[in-house]
Amino acid sequence: MTTPSSLNRELITVWRQPLQHQTKACVWLLAFIIAALWTGCAAAPSTPARKPSVVSEVALVGKVVMVNSTARFVVLTFPLGQLPAIDQRLDVYRDGLKVGEVKVSAWQREDSVVGDITVGDCQTGDKAWAK
Repeated sequence: MTTPSSLNRELITVWRQPLQHQTKACVWLLAFIIAALWTGCAAAPSTPARKPSVVSEVALVGKVVMVNSTARFVVLTFPLGQLPAIDQRLDVYRDGLKVGEVKVSAWQREDSVVGDITVGDCQTGDKAWAK
């Protein structure tokens, strides 16, 4: 026959067994979550923000100062020390839209060059950009 104290011990051991299993399951779940978070952070290294690249090459930009539409040539001025090469082709833009193309001729003086209009048309104030 079981005594009350032995019955209490049996009830306590039966009652503790499910708690021990639940505790072990919680510990394993917590360990899994920590491992997943830790490896997830380690797997995705933070990349530094990309810095904008600085172009070392200065764009060659000239301005149309005179146009002879019957002879189809223009006179362009450029910043000092930045003249285009002979026979270089330049795109001509007006208000951001390409309106023509110019081929630089051999006529150069100081900051001015003469170019033949090969495509489109030009007006005074247009910008000529090197290709």
